[in-house]
Amino acid sequence: MGSSKEGLCHYCKQQKKLCKAHITPECFYVKNSKEPFLQIQADDFKKRLPVGYYDENIICSDCDNTFSDSENYASKIFNVQYLQSYKNGNMYVLNKAVFRYDKIRKFVLSMLWKASVSAKPACSCINLGQYEDFVLNILKGVQPDNPDLFKIFIVKFKEKEMDGVVVIKKSRVGRNITYSFICRGFMFYVIPRLGFNVKNEPYNDLFITSERMIIVEVDKNFNGTYNMLQEMMLKQIIFVNSKKGNKNAK
Repeated sequence: MGSSKEGLCHYCKQQKKLCKAHITPECFYVKNSKEPFLQIQADDFKKRLPVGYYDENIICSDCDNTFSDSENYASKIFNVQYLQSYKNGNMYVLNKAVFRYDKIRKFVLSMLWKASVSAKPACSCINLGQYEDFVLNILKGVQPDNPDLFKIFIVKFKEKEMDGVVVIKKSRVGRNITYSFICRGFMFYVIPRLGFNVKNEPYNDLFITSERMIIVEVDKNFNGTYNMLQEMMLKQIIFVNSKKGNKNAK
């Protein structure tokens, strides 16, 4: 992406020209001239963005390019045509011979880290605190990944209408706080374990491991997703109307 203003790059920790860094990768956006990419966030206008959702204040272009390999790989894997070969009922099951565990981990953790360092309203729900630098060092390869710290599982929506929606959200699955990213009809869940015991949770078998990746196909009502989207859009309508009211009052 093109450079913008100069500032501190959160990745290399240097003062450099920063770029338009996409929180969820641009290659995941559904590009359609009639219905461009739809961003939903709770405390701002609903936006249709043909180039996707980005933050121009977090990293430089050199550092942003370090994510390209895992993002492009994920774009290939999380593709309906590619996954059809691995469909079994309402699940897609990939063994270690047909997917790169390390690249999928880097792809998901990079979204998590970028959302955490971003000050954009849509990312305000994600704050890794002391674990922000821990994840950064994993992404840089200077610290071994710890799959027990951040557990990941993935679902795919049946409805095509979900393909053009992106949401970044903090929610709860079972007893655990969960960060989720919706893009291109998939929902990527990240559960920060932080010492919690989830041995008896029903979704334990869905966590990605180095041996297997399972993607469950669900409808948009899964885990309250549809209700959540409706609630967020309602808040936007109220917010927009209140802004209009204030303007008319003047």
